[in-house]
Amino acid sequence: MGVLLALGFAVLADGCGAGVGDSFETAIVVTEYTEDTGVTWEYDWLTENACPCNGGPAEVEQQDLEWQGDIAYDILHTRCEDGSLRYYYFNINNFFGKW
Repeated sequence: MGVLLALGFAVLADGCGAGVGDSFETAIVVTEYTEDTGVTWEYDWLTENACPCNGGPAEVEQQDLEWQGDIAYDILHTRCEDGSLRYYYFNINNFFGKW
């Protein structure tokens, strides 16, 4: 199973996104450097990649900020079109607290 780069976002070659951003260890690294552009990037990523095998784009139900050591993470709780719940982890250190 390889990783593809499409529209600037990494997705797994199997198309289902398993393992990408589903834990702190596999968190998606946001490459933006301000809060505004970073949060926009997260939501753009979800639009392009979330729930590919569960009915398409996800609706964000909740967003949490968590720390693991000195790394800040956004955890987005999403509901897929088929009703399943998925969590996506984003490493936000590049932009967290930067306006």
